[in-house]
Amino acid sequence: MVKKNPRIVIPACGQFTLAKCAIEAGYSRENIFTSDISLYSALLGYLYSGKPISELDFEIIDEEIKKEYQEYTTDYEKVAFLLFVMKKLQIRDDIYFQKIFLDEMINQKEQIVSKLAKLLEQLSAYYKGINFELKDLRAELTQDRVGNNQNTTVIVNPPAFAGGYKKMFAFEKVLKFNFTVDE
Repeated sequence: MVKKNPRIVIPACGQFTLAKCAIEAGYSRENIFTSDISLYSALLGYLYSGKPISELDFEIIDEEIKKEYQEYTTDYEKVAFLLFVMKKLQIRDDIYFQKIFLDEMINQKEQIVSKLAKLLEQLSAYYKGINFELKDLRAELTQDRVGNNQNTTVIVNPPAFAGGYKKMFAFEKVLKFNFTVDE
């Protein structure tokens, strides 16, 4: 398939699992085109495609988190910290076992962020060369890089429940991502 269709487009790429599968299947990284609309995926996509995260249009609303974020110096550390914050916001502290996990996570924050930053640096080296754009899959599917190109494979695997990203990534009270799509 790679020889017949050397380009692959992966909209709604999420955690970049399908991009990893494409690499492992033999697609050259420069022929892998990914896109997504969440801040989570955009942070990863910018790292993996070599773009500075300062180009992403988001703001940290919570002053304490903003101050802590500004203490980190590399994009890897900044993204690791933001992923930590996102995970922390997803955990419900009103459920006993999740509260235990959350407390432990908070107690080990520096170690977690440090390890995650190192992992993100390794993953960025692995994915180096792929393409990422902040784009809704509907726009992606109508763009020229998919369109009438006979030598392109397209893999679409979007969230399959109502509200999709809004349910998975409801961080508006702490992180505001200035990118909107009508669902």
